[in-house]
Amino acid sequence: MSGADPDMHPERLNILCLSQMPPSPPQFGAQARMHGLYTNLARRHDVAIVCAKDDDDEPFPEIDEPTAGFTYARLMSSSEDEETGVSNQELSSIAKRVKSWAKRGDVFAYFIAGAKVRNPAAARALIEKLK
Repeated sequence: MSGADPDMHPERLNILCLSQMPPSPPQFGAQARMHGLYTNLARRHDVAIVCAKDDDDEPFPEIDEPTAGFTYARLMSSSEDEETGVSNQELSSIAKRVKSWAKRGDVFAYFIAGAKVRNPAAARALIEKLK
């Protein structure tokens, strides 16, 4: 690196490079409480309808409708009874869906359930399944 500042650490160079990148446009997601109500409006404005998977008594509608160039998924089914938050069978099913969503664009999938202590383990297990 000829002419580089000798006090410049590699992590500072990364920050400088990122700060010089053009900003990306924001991406938006909306979680609908009723199926189909906002689908056309969301598609017209490139807003992802949140695909929410919930096993509680009052579940959110599980809307898997591509309305934007990305998918936003809220996985609300982790359980404290499972070491990894979800069963291996359910994890395989989620991984299969994530792979199919990835064919249509970026995927933002989050484990965000009442069993908060298991959500990180569920996320790590999903990452392993997706490798």
